[in-house]
Amino acid sequence: MSRDDPFNDNPFAVGSTVQQETPNSGGAWGTSQGGTNAWGSSPSDAPGVTPVPSTLPPAMGFGGDSSFSQSVDVRNQGGSKEKDLDKREAELNRREAELKRLETELRKNGVMVGKRKNWPIWCSVLHHDIKEDIPENLQWTVRSAYYAYVGLLICLIWNFIACCGAWITDGKISPFLWGALYMVGGIPGAWYLWYGRLYKATIKDSAFGYGLFFLFFTTAHLIFTAWSAIAPPIINSWSHAGFWVGAQEVQGESSALAILYYIGGGFWSAEFLWSFWTLKKVYWAFRGAGHSAQDVKRDAARGAVSSAV
Repeated sequence: MSRDDPFNDNPFAVGSTVQQETPNSGGAWGTSQGGTNAWGSSPSDAPGVTPVPSTLPPAMGFGGDSSFSQSVDVRNQGGSKEKDLDKREAELNRREAELKRLETELRKNGVMVGKRKNWPIWCSVLHHDIKEDIPENLQWTVRSAYYAYVGLLICLIWNFIACCGAWITDGKISPFLWGALYMVGGIPGAWYLWYGRLYKATIKDSAFGYGLFFLFFTTAHLIFTAWSAIAPPIINSWSHAGFWVGAQEVQGESSALAILYYIGGGFWSAEFLWSFWTLKKVYWAFRGAGHSAQDVKRDAARGAVSSAV
């Protein structure tokens, strides 16, 4: 204050000076620019007071790289991935339904839909492509069964030739008729009963398909092959070009006919051995795929229920 102040006679103002508030004073404590507060001391000098750091760490869960925020991000990402998978699955189902609808319309209009028929080469009536259709780890197994089927064709054709020779040489028409029946029925029957079953089972990984292969391959193929190789002298024995008939009965009629029966017996024997080896390979593939007899029964029951519905 100046000396001209009319209130300078205030006894309480004697020897006192008024400190002007600076713009830099801060806080409720009136801290001055020099770092002192209204009590005449700095905040750090106060007993029991811990200095407040200039910067504070980010709040937990709301900033920084905290574990909580990371878990929330992971959950959000997982949810988005599940939604994407659901969308893709729905899109695939929609496309599959659309393809089925188009195939149905094409069939109604007389357009052939499916894989190209390429077997046999000279008269294509079936589709057969092991390299393209069968999984790589099962291709040799299916090829082994295919060679067994081709071997059966050779055996049936040679058996029919031998039966024709018996008809010409001895006048027996019964072996000729049975030999023709075996050839005409055996060639498509073997494809439908066991080779076609295995071909489809390996494509679809069907335990029931494997079961049908084992059933028909064992009963309808192996037994018939072994019987033809032996050709016991019962039940039209001349209709089977095997060793027994060739050695005991045909030998006395014609040596040339006996040679045909001996060769036929060799073919049937080789076919039986190869077929037995094929059966073992298919069984290894069946077990290697994780199937069991219970899977075959379950698939059979499921197929019966679906066919009934």
